[in-house]
Amino acid sequence: MNLTRLHFLTPRLAAACLFVSPLAAAEKPSMAAKLDDLLRWPGDYSQICDAMSSSFPAPIPGFRSIMHGEASFSKTKLAFIKKNRAAILPAVAAKLESVDLTREPQPQKPDPTVKKDEIDIDPIGVDPASFNTLLLMIIEETDAVELLPPLLKLEEKYHALLMAAEKNPGAPLPQTDGDGAGIGPGNLLKDGEDYDKLTPEREQEIGRMQVLFSAQAVHRDILAVCVRLMRKVGYDPMMKSNLEKTYGKLLKEKWSGDEQLSKYKSAEDIPVEEREEIKFDRIHKVAYMSWQPVNIPYSAETRKEILELTEAFAESRKK
Repeated sequence: MNLTRLHFLTPRLAAACLFVSPLAAAEKPSMAAKLDDLLRWPGDYSQICDAMSSSFPAPIPGFRSIMHGEASFSKTKLAFIKKNRAAILPAVAAKLESVDLTREPQPQKPDPTVKKDEIDIDPIGVDPASFNTLLLMIIEETDAVELLPPLLKLEEKYHALLMAAEKNPGAPLPQTDGDGAGIGPGNLLKDGEDYDKLTPEREQEIGRMQVLFSAQAVHRDILAVCVRLMRKVGYDPMMKSNLEKTYGKLLKEKWSGDEQLSKYKSAEDIPVEEREEIKFDRIHKVAYMSWQPVNIPYSAETRKEILELTEAFAESRKK
């Protein structure tokens, strides 16, 4: 597949993307081969049983990436990534800058350290030569603010392909390995439609929309990761933004009326054994289930707000 339309960066984004000197260095960063191995065999493989229903067009999950597949980093490999953060991040930056978003992911060999009878699924991560969701996980887990310029550059390319595919069913979709996570749109059927009685043409149309949804959801994950990094350090323009106000409103609507969660008035109130699943938002003073994100409606205006905030944030961190 070929990218049939040129897409140019805005002058402001082009300037922001020049700030990659700590990471741009060599063509082949020292950890490049190790990063490929980590992506191919991340170490933790589990079957996704519970599907999560979303809506088309895909919303922005507030605020974390959710489109991971059945592979993730084991505690041991995640610890390695964090310990070797300074060496790993240049390799991630190089991959973000060079990856071909039209390249279809290729099948990988199973993890040689896992025996066949130890787990119920194939112990395989992602194709390291393709864009993949594990790269977003590394950025999140290492708080990699310095990777925002190359991530924004990739978002521009991804968004251009996505927009073209939304307008033209024959246009190629941006490719991602590892996306899915049992998340799909629950609003594709029209009132009165029965999936078992659809015409072949309508069934094909819905199939295309399902694939398009996955591509949209990965794009929203990229935006969500940008926001997550800003919120984590309390970036003031982010905390005062319309996006933050919308998130707080939706967060309270979703969780403040929950009988159990409403009992927790601080993070310390949450039982230790439940703190992986239940979090407390200190800004909006509400406890919430971490596995079920708040869905923020996507629009071109919301994307613009996130990109402008992220560009300013990256510039401020450079100083």
